[in-house]
Amino acid sequence: MVKRDDLVNYLKKYFEPFEELAKEREMLINGLQVKGSDWVKRVGLGVSANLEFFKKAHAAGCNFLIVHHGLGFLGTEKTNRLAPHTEERLKFLYKNELSLSGFHFMLDHHPEIGNNAWVIKQLGGKISGSISHSWGWYGKFSEPRALSEITSACEKLYAHSGMVVGLRRENISTFSVVSGSGALDYKDPAEVEDYLNKKIELQIVGDMRESHMGFAKEIGLCIAAFGHYNTETIGIKNLGEVIKKQYGSLPVEFIDVPNEL
Repeated sequence: MVKRDDLVNYLKKYFEPFEELAKEREMLINGLQVKGSDWVKRVGLGVSANLEFFKKAHAAGCNFLIVHHGLGFLGTEKTNRLAPHTEERLKFLYKNELSLSGFHFMLDHHPEIGNNAWVIKQLGGKISGSISHSWGWYGKFSEPRALSEITSACEKLYAHSGMVVGLRRENISTFSVVSGSGALDYKDPAEVEDYLNKKIELQIVGDMRESHMGFAKEIGLCIAAFGHYNTETIGIKNLGEVIKKQYGSLPVEFIDVPNEL
């Protein structure tokens, strides 16, 4: 076991270089949201802070939970009350003395273990810089690579079938990865211009909207989606490896709550 506050402080220090950037872009808390037991017996990792995840993690003996999508409290400032499902989630956490930490922007943006940079490297690309307001990254292949080969590799990485829309080039040189709902915002002229200026040919995402079909064709972009949930299991699992390296004797487990979306 390790002290809860020691683990909290370690994670805070680990993500500290990106704290100010997160504050500029984030509506969810990055860090500890709920304090549970003073001692951590087992760490449970997950994508989203929902009741099913909490129950599965608790059943597995986890009492310190870390997720990508933490608890959200938007709207409470207008109603002065929590939504019923949020109340139930908090009741379960407090009743079972479970700590909860969330790292949203941090696990999308992180240049080493994050959902996006890590995938670029796994695909054999070299990172060129950040994109989509720093939520994602873009990179290049040393030699053009077949689109079919890239999407096949992504399906293996994400364990999820892909949906490809837009301009289907046979070969790809420059591509971006923006997990979750990171498909290019067609309502944001600055972001669209950024993609055009950087000559991005392929964007790898989690999900997209109906309007992306026509929009992508019109600007000459190919978008490949592999599921919001599955594209965001990457960073949280990698964070687990970081924790294992720091605390060798502390059990760490990814708790899967399968989600096709």
